[in-house]
Amino acid sequence: MKQRAIQRRDFLKACAAAAAASAIPAYGLRWNSAHALLMPATKAAGEMQDVLPMIGTGWHGHMFPGAVMPFGMVQLSPDTSGMPEPKWNGKWDITGWDHCSGYHYTDNVVQGFSHTHLQGTGASDLGDVLLMPMVKGRNWSWNSGTPAQQAEAQIEALGENSGWVMNAGERGYWSFFSHDEEEARPGYYRVHLKTPDVRAELTATTRCGMHRYHYPATGVHGLMLDLVHGIGCEVYAAELHVESTTRVRGVRSTHGWAADKQVYFVAEFSRPFASVEVRVDGKEQSLQAGDHVAGKQVQAIFTQADSADALVVRVGISATSMEGAAKNLAAEIPHFDFDRQRGEAGKAWNDALQVLQADCPTPAMQQTFDTAMYHGLVAPATFNDVDGAYRGQDHKNYPNPGFTKYTTLSIWDIYRGEFPFIMLMQPHRVRDIIETLLADYRQLNQNSLPVWPLWGNETWCMTGFHVVGMIVGAYARGFRDFDVDAAYAAMRDTALVGAKANGNFELQQQFRKLGYVASGGRNQSVSRTLDFSYDYWCVGAMAELLGKKDDAAMFYKLGQNYRNIFDPASGFMRGKTEEGAWHEPFRPDEEYWQDYTESDAWQATFNVMQDVQGLIGLYGGNDAFIAKLDALFAAPSNILNSPPDISGMVGQDAQGNEPSNHIPYLYSFAGAPWKTQERVRQVAALYNNTPAGVPGNDDCGQISSWFAFAAMGFYPVNAVTGVYVIGSPMVERAVLRNPKSGTTFTVVTENNSERNLYIQSAEWNGKPLTRCWITHEQILAGGELRFRMGSQPNKRWGSAPEDRPPSGLVHTKQM
Repeated sequence: MKQRAIQRRDFLKACAAAAAASAIPAYGLRWNSAHALLMPATKAAGEMQDVLPMIGTGWHGHMFPGAVMPFGMVQLSPDTSGMPEPKWNGKWDITGWDHCSGYHYTDNVVQGFSHTHLQGTGASDLGDVLLMPMVKGRNWSWNSGTPAQQAEAQIEALGENSGWVMNAGERGYWSFFSHDEEEARPGYYRVHLKTPDVRAELTATTRCGMHRYHYPATGVHGLMLDLVHGIGCEVYAAELHVESTTRVRGVRSTHGWAADKQVYFVAEFSRPFASVEVRVDGKEQSLQAGDHVAGKQVQAIFTQADSADALVVRVGISATSMEGAAKNLAAEIPHFDFDRQRGEAGKAWNDALQVLQADCPTPAMQQTFDTAMYHGLVAPATFNDVDGAYRGQDHKNYPNPGFTKYTTLSIWDIYRGEFPFIMLMQPHRVRDIIETLLADYRQLNQNSLPVWPLWGNETWCMTGFHVVGMIVGAYARGFRDFDVDAAYAAMRDTALVGAKANGNFELQQQFRKLGYVASGGRNQSVSRTLDFSYDYWCVGAMAELLGKKDDAAMFYKLGQNYRNIFDPASGFMRGKTEEGAWHEPFRPDEEYWQDYTESDAWQATFNVMQDVQGLIGLYGGNDAFIAKLDALFAAPSNILNSPPDISGMVGQDAQGNEPSNHIPYLYSFAGAPWKTQERVRQVAALYNNTPAGVPGNDDCGQISSWFAFAAMGFYPVNAVTGVYVIGSPMVERAVLRNPKSGTTFTVVTENNSERNLYIQSAEWNGKPLTRCWITHEQILAGGELRFRMGSQPNKRWGSAPEDRPPSGLVHTKQM
């Protein structure tokens, strides 16, 4: 598919131009001189002042701005489109790759409001159960609108200089909108739909969505329920049951990234509808209470009588059944008081985000930081009903398992930083996430823990089996309230057998036999070898912690296989044939899918988080390793055959994609923490409080979590160990409260500024701290970490061998 040709810098320039012309204010409000999103004049009680869900909805952030609760099953958000773009096959497309979340900031058309969305992913699915208000003579139509129809309307609108078209009904039920009539808050979204002249508002609970539509005073009002619409998925069966003039229920079944997904729903209206018309597989008919229809393509139009009151619709969803959706709705929204529910959603977010309170040096950074926290707590998504029932990976329904079941687990991404962030911010969820992984292992029956679970389906997306890092990372931090023996057995099975469904069974056999994955086809051999090396090391770390010495030795040895693909002549990790020859041709700034996953040799080479000192040794020592890192950050940013996932470039370091997230911190392992401080600030500058403020796909919170950690002053290079490498703190003060014990961990920076980015000295609880790392145990115990900053590097601080971060597993006695 042809991707958007616009570059990130051009997107920011367009925002600046719009600001100067007052054409496209920030999500409908105002732009400041730095093109930052400014806050609305009013907010609901309890809402976080500085969280801007619109951050990351532009560029390649793939974020949605709609209403969601922390870790909610429902993500109620607008699905949008813009001017059609030519695809590679000559056809036209209005929702390309940058619409994986359903929304993109460059758009000016709302297709409707659906109840499920993915946050920041590079693949698309969901967009289930779409509602859209309609008014006769304006946008009353069965059709959503084709690209050609939208293009015609857009051209007509531009010609009239009106911004929208009144008589657009024949073109579809979609509507023009403008960002100057749009607002997004945690748990709340509103927009004015220009075409039908309707103000739409959205809020949510964990499993339910709530809509409020303010129609024009006159005219025939209606509401479209579209079970055909989806994002990157195709419906193969749907049902609609009319229970009464105020209540309907149904199901939407799809094939997509999630191979076989069901979303059940129950919807209730605050006032009766006068009639309901349906179109099933192209045939139209009227329904009465008690009727139901089924087919592949099901839509319904509910006609409302004139009323001065807004129409409120509450919708419960479930993966198990219509009965489950009804239970969720009855339990979570037993009323039609929209403002009450909006307030409860805002309070829930306020409670979750108050765990970490930071004072940032500028309003723009405050908004960026607080929104990064918010984005770090959206996924994974709750997956069981209020009674605990859930849909298993074997597509069977299970009763309450005694824990919250989760889905939308982007494991390849979030094990690095977002899961450690959750372990600090929401520790009560950790046991449930681990139990989720173990339940998936049992139900998959593939000799493998899950890789990327999505709505009762395993997508088998991405390389390696990084789920083992999540489990041992939790265990090493003291989370032991799960079946540890069962967890280790599953980890061992995953490592020594692996799933045939994603090819790991054969690839891991080859890895163990040859010592690497061989180049060829789309093997992504280098990335897989590095991923497997890390994952086998993780299982070894768990074995060591459990006292299983023989297993630990076996898995640690396999964790050293990364050495087998290091080419000392070029200084890069390279693909090898099965016969042991280096793959040719080779250039380090080209992505060869037979060798690399969403990276080139520059980025992949540094993915040895489990043994950084071993990697340094391959270069012959600290100086050569530091020179290689310097070359990475100084190299031209061009990548041949690059997929759009590789973004956020600082030289050849791609901070908009996960394999690079830890790289700025590697200098500290070689005795040059001042260079880590420089690079962290360089990378942090890619983040801002605009729609382009996330430098790549957020991937369920990982990229945002990187910034939250970096701004506090540290990051988990090896997420397993509970060690956080100190970078360059950017907050003036941050207080992290331990939700379990109530203790507080405080970061204070003195003389901090954009210019004063270098640590001059540090103190831990009033005593000098010379090492450039801290531990999870220290954070939980509470205390004060104080930094004094300056404009010139202090090359002595943190650089002595005994002050460098440990390479490998850290035991309590070392902390």
